[in-house]
Amino acid sequence: TQALTMGDWERVIAVCKEHGTELTFCARMLADAYRSKGDTLRACYWFEVIGEKKTGLGCAYEKKYE
Repeated sequence: TQALTMGDWERVIAVCKEHGTELTFCARMLADAYRSKGDTLRACYWFEVIGEKKTGLGCAYEKKYE
């Protein structure tokens, strides 16, 4: 499988909006995808967007929930 670029993800989000898919669902897909690629910074960004309290990534924002 080929890694998706940010441009690909922007298209994913555009498609989600088009089909009325819940954007939090899309954000979760993005977060999980970045986590699987090891891109903690972007994964943390999307997890914060959806309000995930525990990611296992040690995201900076998670300290608010400790």
